[in-house]
Amino acid sequence: MKLFEKASLTTTKGGYRLLASRVGNYVTTSDDGAVSQGKGYVAFDLFVMNLSGDEYYPEITDPSNEEAIYLDTESSVTADDAGNTASGIENSVRIAFAQIGRVQNYKNATGSEDEAKLVQGITCTDDSSKKITGICASRNATIWEPNDTKHVQNAINWYNTSCRTRKETGEDLTIVTNAQMEAYAQYFTELEVFAAEYIKRNFEGNIVYSENTKEQKKYSFTKNGHTYYCYLDIYIEENNKIKVFEVKSTTSSKIDELHFIFKKGSDSYPVFKKNNITKIMEYIGNDYINQTIDDKYITEEMLLEKLKTPLNRYSDVGKYLYDVAVQRHIIEESFKSLGETVPKIEYYLVVLNHEYIYDGKTKNGKPFYDTVDGEDLFKIYDVNYLTNIYQESIYCERDLFDKRSEHLKIVNNCLGDHCKYKKTDQCKFFNICHKPVLNDGSILEFTGKHYCFKHLTSLNSKKERKSINMYDLINDGIYTMKDSLPYVIGIDQLIEYECYEKNSRYVDKDNLTFLIDKIKYPIYHLDFESYNCPLPRFYGEKPYSQSLFQYSLHIERNYGDCEIDNLNGSYHYEYLAPDHHDHRRDLAEKMIRDIDLSNGGTVLAYHAIFEKTRILELMNLYPDLKNKLEVIYNAVFDLEDVIHASEKLYQRYDPNYSIKGKPKFNFYDKNLHASFSIKKLLPIFTNLTYKDLEVQNGTEAILVYGMLPNLTEDEYQNKYLALRKYCRQDTWSMVKILQGLKEMIK
Repeated sequence: MKLFEKASLTTTKGGYRLLASRVGNYVTTSDDGAVSQGKGYVAFDLFVMNLSGDEYYPEITDPSNEEAIYLDTESSVTADDAGNTASGIENSVRIAFAQIGRVQNYKNATGSEDEAKLVQGITCTDDSSKKITGICASRNATIWEPNDTKHVQNAINWYNTSCRTRKETGEDLTIVTNAQMEAYAQYFTELEVFAAEYIKRNFEGNIVYSENTKEQKKYSFTKNGHTYYCYLDIYIEENNKIKVFEVKSTTSSKIDELHFIFKKGSDSYPVFKKNNITKIMEYIGNDYINQTIDDKYITEEMLLEKLKTPLNRYSDVGKYLYDVAVQRHIIEESFKSLGETVPKIEYYLVVLNHEYIYDGKTKNGKPFYDTVDGEDLFKIYDVNYLTNIYQESIYCERDLFDKRSEHLKIVNNCLGDHCKYKKTDQCKFFNICHKPVLNDGSILEFTGKHYCFKHLTSLNSKKERKSINMYDLINDGIYTMKDSLPYVIGIDQLIEYECYEKNSRYVDKDNLTFLIDKIKYPIYHLDFESYNCPLPRFYGEKPYSQSLFQYSLHIERNYGDCEIDNLNGSYHYEYLAPDHHDHRRDLAEKMIRDIDLSNGGTVLAYHAIFEKTRILELMNLYPDLKNKLEVIYNAVFDLEDVIHASEKLYQRYDPNYSIKGKPKFNFYDKNLHASFSIKKLLPIFTNLTYKDLEVQNGTEAILVYGMLPNLTEDEYQNKYLALRKYCRQDTWSMVKILQGLKEMIK
């Protein structure tokens, strides 16, 4: 590998000239031990300390005295004339400038100020006492490619299709952050440790495991200039047999729900069945082949047809199986690339057991996850059969990757469900690929996107048309609500388009009046915040239990008789756990005291299924509080259902009511953009916003709560207050939205 290092830095009028020279690096390339120069380049960071120039001028009057590195139209990168002119390095240089601040040479009155410490302690904030000018807050880092117009054609193509797009969007797509993942980072690490310990207890052989990915067992192979590799979570090798365990932080619920149904209305048959001896969930689908079930003779083709969900790499189950299948591909190809016979290898998927209930036991001050009522914290699935079926498609995908990467080709018309629109695992390139679609009036602004379109034919009525996926329309160049109208069959979507086109809103006064009249004063506007930790923390919790740590409550005793906050606390009540200990009972008891339904009233929540489920969990957890909590539970009314026109809510009061042929909402505004989130609704009814809050959504609330134990006292007080303000705004939003709806129906 050809390496370059700084050879010299010389001052010139108004700047510097930086020279780099080759670093001698040698590799053995022949049997006799001879060495030769390595090939290639390496990317590295370069830090330059300014040593010339006389002083800093706030207003530059003499550039020769300015301590700065700057670029002008004459700046360039050139190669040494001595032999490296054709190396290509002059075309590959990318330089990033990150300006963090400026400081003038400064000593205090006694001359004792340590200039080195002063510079090292520079911040973004101005400090006049030390003559520091903070500039990072107002200036972004800049990428400079001095000779980008001289790139080879492939590089130019890549720049035009990818780099330039990233520049325009302001996004660095190589940096993927997930706030929720950060909130649970320590638990994900612990989960893998617990899984390794569990497997060590239940399987023989030498277990290879490390919390550090780079120290885990690695397999790799190289094909067509590309190196494919994988690190294995847990690896066991014994007597020429290999066991591979892939640990996922999901639960077993969706996998256990997989069943075969061979005839409509008949019994279902499981895909996996637990072997009580090995504690492994074994795939038993092949046991059904050549059997007669429900008067049907089962063939392998019929079985594969029933496996569409797990064999879809984008499904909730398939994405995990696909991950293991890719590992299998790399492992087995690595043996083949070395000319070796692939040994006996078994592949397992390890997930959290959704039926496991933590009994509260601790060891060394931390939860101890012992077997409880025959259930372990983990479930292990034998996925040998299913991952083998994936192999053919993986070969095809690898060939496709080779072809596209060779030409740096961006393929059009490839959008689909795999883009994971508005899901937590949405593709990081979504905004680039969907750029033509992401405009005001987009087809994406329809609700019910995947069932509201049908093929347009002149011969068939709308009822007879064949359903069409939204992405089929997008891939055909149909990006807007207007252009897709000939395919639209849903009354909801027609209303949404009209709201957009006329800049209007839809209000069903009769239905809104009918439902709002059922909301009786005093109204207790209630919102919960919870911490759905992967590992159960407290007694009675399962993996990913929604562990309550906060609620906000606004009490509206009569119409308009409510304030966002006040000193005597007569309108707003709240609870926020002060730490990560179990405060669920304290929360439940205070909520019972705050919500007084002795004279009637309504407990109003938005998307109330969440609040009702949490209250049910508290009822089961604390039997002595059950009756009082049940009163609150029975009084819960869902404000979202008022807007969404929930059929179940109508039928609570009118059993014969049906929404068939009617819109699935009672209110719609173009600014909702197909979302009925409370964050979208609030600006429609008020001038309030979440943008001014330090905590702006539920995920950020989880993150802040997760960091509380690790904060300084001042940081703790600030974050604690931020959580209170966020949850308070959620319930105040309900107050204002309900008031706004009432004004509309007057």
